[in-house]
Amino acid sequence: MWFSPLGYRKLCNAEAELFKNAVLSLLEHQDEMYKLNSSYHSGVLIFDDLTYNQQIFCLNEVAEYLLTDKEIKDEPCAFLDGTIGAIFSHIFTAYVLETEGASMKDNNFFWRKLIFDACKQDEEINKDIIEKYSSDREWQSLIYYLKDRILWDEDYDNSNLYDLPPEEKRAIFDYLGIYDFYYIQIPDDPNNYETQKLRRNIEILCKS
Repeated sequence: MWFSPLGYRKLCNAEAELFKNAVLSLLEHQDEMYKLNSSYHSGVLIFDDLTYNQQIFCLNEVAEYLLTDKEIKDEPCAFLDGTIGAIFSHIFTAYVLETEGASMKDNNFFWRKLIFDACKQDEEINKDIIEKYSSDREWQSLIYYLKDRILWDEDYDNSNLYDLPPEEKRAIFDYLGIYDFYYIQIPDDPNNYETQKLRRNIEILCKS
């Protein structure tokens, strides 16, 4: 279970389905790039700068925290928050690819349906309004809304703050409520055999 602004929570129903499909899709893109001796770029630097094996480790960690009763006990860390940020960035990319050059007759609404159904779980959302959403910005706002139900903020995108002079860094960290070691914790870098085991575990979690 992940500690979120809504308390400790495990994703369920449509929200979990969106997350699972996003992780599986991200894995496929990772594999394609890995075979080309390249790397997958989500746009979230703290995730993109990890090795492939570290990315798999992080994806497995957040999948276990968000899809099982395993409770996160450590202090917040940028690499796990950034992994979730990368997953939601991938959701927006998938939405864009789905809508590029598409017409109503294509009937290709896979990602939009997943996003819409996940939002409908929240009783505070006006369903009549989101049914009329059409622009990329409106759909992106829905994706951000779902991400904000998991993450407290986007501090993971500000790792450059750690390089500031000590007094300035201390003042900003205190103001933003950033844990001292938030940016300098490093994820495990498993060997290839361990990475494949973690990858299989991710698939089991996301296909169940």
